[in-house]
Amino acid sequence: MHYSEHKNCISLPTVAALLASDPLAVIGAAEENYHANIDAVASACLERNCDVILLCGPSAAGKTTTSDRLLRRLAAAGKRVARISLDDFYLPNSKMPYWEDGTINFESIDCLDIALFSRLCKTLHTEGRAEFPVFDFKTGGNAEPFVIEHRAGDVLIVEGLHALNPLVAAAFSENRCLRVYISTHSDFCADGEVVLPAKLLRLARRMLRDVTHRNTDANETVGMWRYIRMGEERYIHPHRETADFKIDTAHAYEPFLYGYQLAEALKNHPLGEEYAEIAAIFARLYDLPPIAEERIPKDSLIQEFIG
Repeated sequence: MHYSEHKNCISLPTVAALLASDPLAVIGAAEENYHANIDAVASACLERNCDVILLCGPSAAGKTTTSDRLLRRLAAAGKRVARISLDDFYLPNSKMPYWEDGTINFESIDCLDIALFSRLCKTLHTEGRAEFPVFDFKTGGNAEPFVIEHRAGDVLIVEGLHALNPLVAAAFSENRCLRVYISTHSDFCADGEVVLPAKLLRLARRMLRDVTHRNTDANETVGMWRYIRMGEERYIHPHRETADFKIDTAHAYEPFLYGYQLAEALKNHPLGEEYAEIAAIFARLYDLPPIAEERIPKDSLIQEFIG
């Protein structure tokens, strides 16, 4: 499936007017659109009798929620489904690669123990059972492992930044694979200009998640963003063309939710002068009519970043 760099344009004034008259309808339409994409992937998996789904996406695209929704959709159709996160194959910091400036490169596929991943997938395929690691990001080491059992007709979902990389796909050369790429592929516009680019929508998501769940200063998140973007262009984008499905996870109502959320987050974590341009972009969201967080469905992908 051809990947187009051209972004969809979501009109902020149009969405604002719709929210003013019927906010639940706007939220519901965005949720239905996302779930329709999940249903399309699940249906294709069933129709093509695929036994592996490779789900790739950049930071804050919504990989965790999307893989969970696919698992539930396939399970409801009677499939036995297991999920593997490539994050669980991170090497310890002492074995990490480095960027050209000497900074640890957390974005490269060389961060992952691909040899271990391939070996365990082969064991799972030949023996029907394998014990997989769980990476503990707090300690930088492995937590209690878990066992996956696999038999004919089961579906395995493999999700991560590098799920479409040939080094990962090589572990499933004997399987029928469905390849899925997710990202935010919509800019938010007003008066003929882009107010919030798609890539900064993901940064807003990442900032809120980091502040809320990881107690990470917003400046630290924004400081990492340059490396994250470099990693996407170098390690992820070259493989987007191999995807069978591409899902835009942008929800039309997000800026109206994040304006307030970002304002609250940045009260305690104001961005430094070096990030003035990003701060100015996010500041434009503060004036949007806010949506109460309580209106967002509990099973929404957006809960991954605000819940």
